[in-house]
Amino acid sequence: MNPTYDVDTDTGHTVSGIPGWEGFRFEQVEVELVDGIPCLIGVNVRPIPGTPLRDLQIERERMARFPVEDLISVVAPFAINTGDDVTAALNALRTSTTAGTIRRPRGGSVEFSRAVAAIVVAERAMGRPTIAKVAETFRVSEARANQYVAEARDKYGLLGDGRRRPVPEKVTPTPVYDGSLPRSTPPRPFDESDHRDYLELINSPDHQKRRGRAPGKGSTAHRKDS
Repeated sequence: MNPTYDVDTDTGHTVSGIPGWEGFRFEQVEVELVDGIPCLIGVNVRPIPGTPLRDLQIERERMARFPVEDLISVVAPFAINTGDDVTAALNALRTSTTAGTIRRPRGGSVEFSRAVAAIVVAERAMGRPTIAKVAETFRVSEARANQYVAEARDKYGLLGDGRRRPVPEKVTPTPVYDGSLPRSTPPRPFDESDHRDYLELINSPDHQKRRGRAPGKGSTAHRKDS
């Protein structure tokens, strides 16, 4: 069973008969170009009268198979009008060239790349191969047509790469030690009293006992001058 399409003033673009969703009508289907790619941006899902309730349960497993691509492929040719954009871009290209042709000028031009981009966007919306249409329009090989598309994308920034990108996650940077001392403990200059305190500590009886040495033996503080 193939999906069926309809349109009217009340329900807008409407699709029904999608496999796995036979009991539903998809109304007000909105498809728009996002970075040159047809995307589903809105839809109302309505049950078809007379469908058994057991066939209308919307559960997690069913939602995982929501027919986004089916809706886009059916509605895009009707919702997105790109033919006029291609015609306008090709006419602008003819006007910009001395010979009044649509051939790529030496070194390329923004007008030529705009025409290439318009063709790519139109073919994407229709779900057709883009490179083949560029090659056919400009009467070049598909390898050369691929170069034209790359030029429009990379040199003039007129096209995305055709991939849907995930929303980047917010990453919290990991703190790293930069080698500096905390502000709360600034270094202080050397004090001779620190040295005296240290000598008293290491020569104390308790410290000598812990080290297994007799008090005063070998210590600086108790050494007699010869």
